[in-house]
Amino acid sequence: MKDKLLFSKLMPESGRALLTSSGQEFIKRLGIESVRKTVLGILKGENLRTQTEFLTRNRLCQLSAALIDLYLRGVKSVDCFSDNLFQHAINQIEHSKRSEKSEQWPAMWFIGMTEKQFQNILRSNKQNYTEYTSSLQSTIQSAVASIQKDLGNLKMTLGYTEDINSGHVVELSWREILHLAMAIGSQTLAIRGSEKAMYGKLFERLVLGTVFTLLGFKHVEIPEKKHYEKGGFFWLSDTSKERESDGTIVYAPWKIARFDIGFIGRGNSEVTKDKLTRFANQEEYKGKILNSKTFVIVDRLPNTSKTIESAKRGNAEVVQMSMSFWIRDLAQRMKKTLNFIHPIQAMNESQIRDYLTTEIEKINFFDFLSKNVVLEKRQHKKNTTSR
Repeated sequence: MKDKLLFSKLMPESGRALLTSSGQEFIKRLGIESVRKTVLGILKGENLRTQTEFLTRNRLCQLSAALIDLYLRGVKSVDCFSDNLFQHAINQIEHSKRSEKSEQWPAMWFIGMTEKQFQNILRSNKQNYTEYTSSLQSTIQSAVASIQKDLGNLKMTLGYTEDINSGHVVELSWREILHLAMAIGSQTLAIRGSEKAMYGKLFERLVLGTVFTLLGFKHVEIPEKKHYEKGGFFWLSDTSKERESDGTIVYAPWKIARFDIGFIGRGNSEVTKDKLTRFANQEEYKGKILNSKTFVIVDRLPNTSKTIESAKRGNAEVVQMSMSFWIRDLAQRMKKTLNFIHPIQAMNESQIRDYLTTEIEKINFFDFLSKNVVLEKRQHKKNTTSR
């Protein structure tokens, strides 16, 4: 038990990368083409959850492989690793930072816990750890006895090709296989539970950045006076004096429009209406008065007239991503309210499909995700609960 952070050493870097909060690293692991396909699907009006399902399955497959690799390396390199598995996991949990998911989560999974279960069942109380792991050990032993009676004894040989060829393999019994099955099951629950907020945060930026780029605006990380003077620029996650917007464009000199995007369904009408009242029609920048317009982009509008009334009162435009090729509807609304002109406003669906498919290949998604962009939690707290 000398190595208190054994799991950190055993977890492959490829698995750790899928648990870190860096948007750029996350995209690299999932694959840029998979992400591009997802963004294109959203622009066509397809549901985000449908689009991200296979990204989630990709992530789960890669993390499952990482857990198998961790366990295999542990059995090969650490004496009595399986016998002391739960104690190794508890040591990792106790001696690593609670905020570091790549340090905490794999250890929790190997004792059959998600982070929420760990907090609710063990209440993060060290006095409960020994009792829980002892009961878990007994439970697995009892299960193994029943399985052997019903299915017989089992031995599985596991190792990489070079290990098998050299004869250096490990044999897994029912107990070790159940250890892995339990960890992978807990991992699936944890990832499924966290993906909604994470994908919402990730694709808010990717979709908005893509839309603005397709409409001819140039991305800047931090706006300067020259951008306001010239127009034709955009930035993401701008924080005004009162509330945070997800994106801002300067469509003409000293004229801006603020955008708020959320993958919100019909059941969240209060959240949608909250977005409509976020921004003032006029703002000040370095002594200059800026005329501002608000655009709210949501998945679907609720079946009530209150949201439309709120939009009219707030001088805001609401665009639904459930509409086929909703980027055209957005561009047409921008023409009506901002006098913004773009060829996409007059395209039919066939032309838009070809345009999006061609132009999206030119977009570098990494431009929209600086290393400071986190996925698991927001830097600025918003008065919303569903993203």
